Amino acid sequence: MQKNIISQQAVPVTMAASKFHTKYRRYTALISGVSFLFSAFFLLFFSFSLPATAQAEEFSVEKSQVVDCLLPGKVRKLGMRRKFISKRRPIKATALECEIRGGEYTAYDRANMTTSLMVWLESANSGDAKAQYYVGEIYEKGYGQQPDYRQAALWYTKSAEQGYKPAQMALGLLYEKGKGVPQDTVAAMDWYQRAEGLQAGQSAYIDAVNNMKNQIYAGGGSRMLSISVHWPNMRPEGRGSRSADVFAGTSVAITGNVSPVQLLRNFTINGQNWTVDRHGVFTYSVDVGTSPLPINLKAYAGNGQAVEYSFTLQPSDGSSTEQYEQSIPVGNRAAYGKYYALVIGNNNYNARSGVPVLQTAVNDADSVARILQNKYGCEVTLLRNITSVDFFKAMTYLRQRVGKNDNLIIYYAGHGFYDEYENRGYWLPVDADKSNHIRWISNSAITAQILTMDVRNVLIIADSCYAASLTRSVMGTMNSTIPSAQQEYRRRNNIERPTRMVLTSGGLQQVLDVLKGSNSNHSIFTQALIEVLQNHKSNTELNGDTLHRKVAHKVAIAMENAIKNEQVSKEMIQIPTYAPLLRGGHKGGEFYLLAH
Repeated sequence: MQKNIISQQAVPVTMAASKFHTKYRRYTALISGVSFLFSAFFLLFFSFSLPATAQAEEFSVEKSQVVDCLLPGKVRKLGMRRKFISKRRPIKATALECEIRGGEYTAYDRANMTTSLMVWLESANSGDAKAQYYVGEIYEKGYGQQPDYRQAALWYTKSAEQGYKPAQMALGLLYEKGKGVPQDTVAAMDWYQRAEGLQAGQSAYIDAVNNMKNQIYAGGGSRMLSISVHWPNMRPEGRGSRSADVFAGTSVAITGNVSPVQLLRNFTINGQNWTVDRHGVFTYSVDVGTSPLPINLKAYAGNGQAVEYSFTLQPSDGSSTEQYEQSIPVGNRAAYGKYYALVIGNNNYNARSGVPVLQTAVNDADSVARILQNKYGCEVTLLRNITSVDFFKAMTYLRQRVGKNDNLIIYYAGHGFYDEYENRGYWLPVDADKSNHIRWISNSAITAQILTMDVRNVLIIADSCYAASLTRSVMGTMNSTIPSAQQEYRRRNNIERPTRMVLTSGGLQQVLDVLKGSNSNHSIFTQALIEVLQNHKSNTELNGDTLHRKVAHKVAIAMENAIKNEQVSKEMIQIPTYAPLLRGGHKGGEFYLLAH
């Protein structure tokens, strides 16, 4: 009873205290609200007057890096009472996004195979095709260790057999290069064909390889050596000679086979020893200028027999593709989505850090930005003389800006570098130090940023040395001479497929900034790019393949004239390339620009 009295006596005291605290909390909330508004106004007012360096420090490059993130499991409810947590989900995300979503990632030692595998392996073992692809990629890259191509091929195969297209592309590349699997051109082409969803008649190259496969498997009993060329298509001429029409200024992959391969002792192309795969298939890449190029193939058997096959590559200027440039009614432009462009030009490098100053990059960027905005309707972000912080800030902004049906163009003019030991390329911001990679922007960092974007199509245009390190080899290219009905089918199919393509000013070598003694304020490559973009017909679409061929032709003419005028050495080679972004999630589509 005593306890009840004490309790009852205590009640009024507690209620009084409660009233006092309620009033106190109201006053405190009011004061806090006023303080918050004042603070917000203060920060908003003074943030506009902050120097650029101070604002840059607020942005964390570390938090913008893409990581392997393990998200918490979802809380699920079964019936009215029982709740359970699903297993954690791996994703590719920026460090900041991972933190915001309550995920887990390795803050340090990211370039480590073990820590990366821990994120993806559980889902991969349970049959998730995307996770299996990432496990294969981890083994292929190595992450600070020696790459394990056999394991990469194993995991890519598991994912590819489930129809995951990036894995099919990656597996095709391993077969093409003979890494982790026997070098097999036919198998490589099979996987490329499946990844791009192409059928007979949609690619002359694929049709040629299918014919080659039929010949290989049907002609195994022959006892006489023979050579067949399946790409490019041959045009018979008088007196038994042959020629093939190709695009000037491009690199052409000549593909064929020698059979039966069991009899073959040695094989040469233009007098140079060349290897064939286990099916007798050979692929030979040759750079085509503006002059006819003779090709001679010879195969030698163990019994002394020799066979020979000769033809000439005849360059053309690519004008035959114009008949397939489709007129686009203005009302249909919305179906292509919006167009965004990030345009970068770096001139002002610090010579004391070992990186020489460039002359044309900023002007190149200014001109490209102007054309993309005025003629092609792009929303352009133009950056001059950027640091690594500037680059990642721009990518973070675009990640928040672009939509899933949109298109993104990234143009870069500046220094590039290729590390042969790491097998990795870099873009160099203006604060780069030649002796220290810490501020360099690696290809893998660029690709990772794109992988986290929910955007349909991406085209990277890189005017820098060693730019082709961004791409993978691709054997199957479309042929503009197929019937127009099939060309239209191919066009519709390509528009619907996500695209990650790269157009580069050259291969894995240095490229020219400005010609000696030239009055031009553009590089050879960007001058050609500007001319093609500017002269393209209004109200028509321009696909990336056509853009490449026309630019490459102009570069080839400019290079030959420069050699004749002794502005560059005869050994200087600059062949623009066009191929899918390496490990970039390309799914077989094509990039289309719309000229206003």
